[in-house]
This record gives sequence, structure tokens and C-alpha cells, in this order.
Amino acid sequence: MTSPIYYGDRYVMMNNMQFYSLLEFALQVGLVLDLSREDAAEVARVEADIESGAQWNGKGFDIEEDFPDVSQCQLWSRLYREVAHGIYRRALGRYVDTGYASMQIGQAYAAGILLQEAAIVKLGKRWSPKLMSEDDWASIDPMFKQLHEKRCP
Repeated sequence: MTSPIYYGDRYVMMNNMQFYSLLEFALQVGLVLDLSREDAAEVARVEADIESGAQWNGKGFDIEEDFPDVSQCQLWSRLYREVAHGIYRRALGRYVDTGYASMQIGQAYAAGILLQEAAIVKLGKRWSPKLMSEDDWASIDPMFKQLHEKRCP
């Protein structure tokens, strides 16, 4: 089965395992970042959707339906772009095969770009997520490793 992330007529196609892997990484990033109360509630909402079965294998994300608010698009754009960078840094995931890591980086980055495009359309002006610096990543790498070991034994 496939679980696409789509916005209008554009989409990022991935299988269920890839989709849930990236989503789990995005949730992990959301737990580690210093998010606003509203953004933390949004991360908790998506996690609750997974636990309740509202988000199921093969559903994927329709950005217009699943993230109707501009703030949701902005948050998830940032999270998916951070996921791409986290995989690149090897802070997220356990990749023996770098080809698979490259594919996941591309999928996460493309999903972040689709969400960024949705935010731009909703805002009516240019917008880009503020991403973590290399120093920020270096300081939280140990937290990711610890969190990943807890959630993915």
C-alpha cells in the first residue's frame, strides 16, 4: 500500500513503512524542539490520531484536509525539513544502506516543501521555516539517540 502526502495535484509517494517512519521521526523532532503550546498540541493531536486509528495505513496526508490551518502547515513543514536534516546527520534512524537514507531524506524534504507551499498560499506571501543550526543539532543529537532507543528498541 502507498501513503502519499499530497497538496492539490502534487504529491510525495511513499509506501506505508516509509510514511510511518518519517511521521515517527517528525513526532520525535516535535518532542525535542522547544515548541509553542499550540504547536506541541498539534504534535499531540497527530500522535493521538495514530493511536486512535484515525490515521491508518494507506491514508497518508491530504494537506488541505489534514492541515487546514496555516500554523499547522508551517509546523509540519519545519518538522519534515528537520527530519530530512536529522537523517542526513544520522541523528534519526539506523541506516546501514545509505541509498535508503537518501530516499528518505528526499521524501522528507519534498513533504516539507509541499507543506511550505501550502503555507505560502494560505498566507498570501513568501514564508520559509526557521530551521535549527548545526550547533543546535549537535546539542540535541544525544537526546534523539536516547529518545529513539526508547521508542524504537
